[in-house]
Amino acid sequence: MVAGAEEREKSNPRKRYRIVNRSASSFIKRVPHFGGNETICNDESSPCPALVILYARLGLHPYNLLQEKNLELSSVKKYNQSTHSAACSYHITLDTIGLTALQHFETSVYEISSGKLALSCRIARPLGDYETICGGA
Repeated sequence: MVAGAEEREKSNPRKRYRIVNRSASSFIKRVPHFGGNETICNDESSPCPALVILYARLGLHPYNLLQEKNLELSSVKKYNQSTHSAACSYHITLDTIGLTALQHFETSVYEISSGKLALSCRIARPLGDYETICGGA
């Protein structure tokens, strides 16, 4: 009886959205309505794609420039990729290495044009900090 109700909850899109929403981090709060893929990259059996690592470095760069820091990318924890158009947006949660310790970080990189390396970083900040560092289009 309980297993049947649990299965119905998982099969209902609205209930599934609530389950994902409860289990997500502060930055990747929801699965987009228009389509998206959330991928967790902390497993050696599913390494993070090179493009996502490049975009994570790109998102970290404006923060380092504007805040006069020297954070380096340690690893990508997870990312959320939109699939609503050919030019995707990536919301990335990553770990950085600073002078003192490991720091969690979040960034958002948007492809302006599909098939070209034309990108925009709209969010670059430490995880939990809600002050946006780069807000340009």
